[in-house]
Amino acid sequence: MVKDIDKLRMKNWVVGDTFAWKIKSKKYPEYNNRYVLFTMIETPKYWELPRTKRAFISKITSGCTLPQNQNEYEKAEPIKLTFEDPVELAHRLYEVKYDAIPDEYDYVYGYVFKFWVTSYKLNNNMTYIGNFDFIQPKDSFIPDSPLYGLMLILFDDSFDTEIDSMLKRYESNNLRKGIKYSKEYLENRDKIRQDNIDFMNHLRKVSEEIGKKCEIYGCDTKKHRDTCTYVGPKKQDR
Repeated sequence: MVKDIDKLRMKNWVVGDTFAWKIKSKKYPEYNNRYVLFTMIETPKYWELPRTKRAFISKITSGCTLPQNQNEYEKAEPIKLTFEDPVELAHRLYEVKYDAIPDEYDYVYGYVFKFWVTSYKLNNNMTYIGNFDFIQPKDSFIPDSPLYGLMLILFDDSFDTEIDSMLKRYESNNLRKGIKYSKEYLENRDKIRQDNIDFMNHLRKVSEEIGKKCEIYGCDTKKHRDTCTYVGPKKQDR
């Protein structure tokens, strides 16, 4: 007899495993009784994640029922947790490699996030609903490092706070209520972009100057204990 697999435990997760969290929000009550879905995806190439983290995407249901099959799962809307401007990405201090096609607003979006489960197990408020295929949208921003502009979501006792944050981003990016979709911002975007690019170029110049001085005079790369940050009692008083 085969024992039931406990899908709440991280060690039993496989790509496609999907979990549901019922929304009960004081901040966004209009979404209550709908569900946020969490689907584990294959860890993107070149990423290195510790044992307590996995790569996931999220979706939100349009109603108060859970998907029962792949077709119903696909109808749930993927949540755009972050967004990036490709024009500004091209002028970062570091090179960011990614494959994504900008949308009609010339933005790309971070659907993928790092899901951090420190206890290696979800609680019973999260429901395993099955295994589903997820196809990345064309505008999905997946950089070559998990450190570049992606969201980290922590599963703990205050997970409802994370859900509120996700709903805020859903409204901002999916429903386009954020300031960067406003008529005023879009009319001034070229100037804003140039200001940001000029700032990044300034940082690059400063970084290069520091590098040159280090080559000439040398730089002390030793780690020093910061004695200015501790505000507790002295060791002998503890």
